[in-house]
Amino acid sequence: MKTLSQHEGDMPTEFYTTEELAEYLKLSEQTIRLWIKQGKIKSYKFGRAHRIPIEEVRRLLEEASEESQREVDGSV
Repeated sequence: MKTLSQHEGDMPTEFYTTEELAEYLKLSEQTIRLWIKQGKIKSYKFGRAHRIPIEEVRRLLEEASEESQREVDGSV
């Protein structure tokens, strides 16, 4: 088993709470928790609290941007 220090290169450096991410995306916290449960957003769980890595937020925004562009281009 790796220690926490051995994971440092693998671990993201910044995290959002479900509340912070919901506020940032102008969504409900319930939606963020649902997306985590559905696997749409990867998170780390500490006790009962989820932490979403900033890299995951960037991925989510990139996917949403690509989907919007496909809709505009009419390729959906």
